[in-house]
Amino acid sequence: MKKGIPQYFMKVQIIFLLCFILALSNIAVAQPVKVINDFRFRTFIEAGKDINKKFSVFAETELALEQNITRMGRTYIGAGVIYAPVKFLEFETKYRYTKNRKNYSENYKNTHRIAVSGVAKHRVDRFRLSYRLQYQNIDDDASWSGVYETNRNVLKNRLRVKYNVRKSPWAPYASTELYLLNTNKIHGFNPSKLKSIAGIEYVIKGHGKAKFYYRNDKELVNYMPYTYHTFGLGYVFSL
Repeated sequence: MKKGIPQYFMKVQIIFLLCFILALSNIAVAQPVKVINDFRFRTFIEAGKDINKKFSVFAETELALEQNITRMGRTYIGAGVIYAPVKFLEFETKYRYTKNRKNYSENYKNTHRIAVSGVAKHRVDRFRLSYRLQYQNIDDDASWSGVYETNRNVLKNRLRVKYNVRKSPWAPYASTELYLLNTNKIHGFNPSKLKSIAGIEYVIKGHGKAKFYYRNDKELVNYMPYTYHTFGLGYVFSL
């Protein structure tokens, strides 16, 4: 640790790291659930543009394949705005339109999603730590007859760590995120899913970065106790 750093910040770093280790430990000791034997793959493209030092905008699209990458699971397009009043804090709001296939059926539904989030960042040597709290309102079109809930609210809590390799464009990262669900039938925000990601970024200076990751989604609700395994590949353009 560098000299001159107040003890307060040293304590913050230790607490942050302990919280992250605890979250990862929770994944390791969680009770086993049924695994869907399905190879899934996601590919995405995102483009971002800085308006000034504090504001930036972005657009994104993704295609998700399931059933051993033979069928479309979902596709979406979205756009948003990011406001960063200081280096260690930023706020984001975005809208996403999704065409989603559920339960391996032939039916698809259109979903409108609005999200608002805040992200706190902290640097420890070459590590980049962050905590994100996000609120989502998800509204399904009632035209799909199999909709279980037409309106849902979700609170998402994410811890993330990234390591910038010295003199290298590669940057590995990992995150864990807990979903808390509230619906017309489920009162209060209750744990519904635990999402874990491990991946790596390859930065191309002045152009953007490529991402490759493995994602594990563990459903916590009693009526659908499944675990899904997904690989993803995408590119983020810097305009």
